[in-house]
Amino acid sequence: MYLRGLGVPASDTEAAAWFERAADQGSTEGQINLARMYQDGLGVARNDDKARELLDEAAQSARRSQPGIPILQSAQIAEATRRAGDQPR
Repeated sequence: MYLRGLGVPASDTEAAAWFERAADQGSTEGQINLARMYQDGLGVARNDDKARELLDEAAQSARRSQPGIPILQSAQIAEATRRAGDQPR
């Protein structure tokens, strides 16, 4: 809602706060969204280490909720991105 201003004034800071609440409760979607906010520096100070940490937590959450489905770790994603010639932000 706050990220896109759906029914409320758009606010990256408020969106990041809500994503953090969700992430703290173990929400995979919240962890991924907050990681994106940290990657882009939207509503929070840019922090690639924190983004990777959140993506790893999201992978662990997804693995627990969907056993048997392979999940890439952030280091694997970064390596695949590097090999594809697409530089991370």
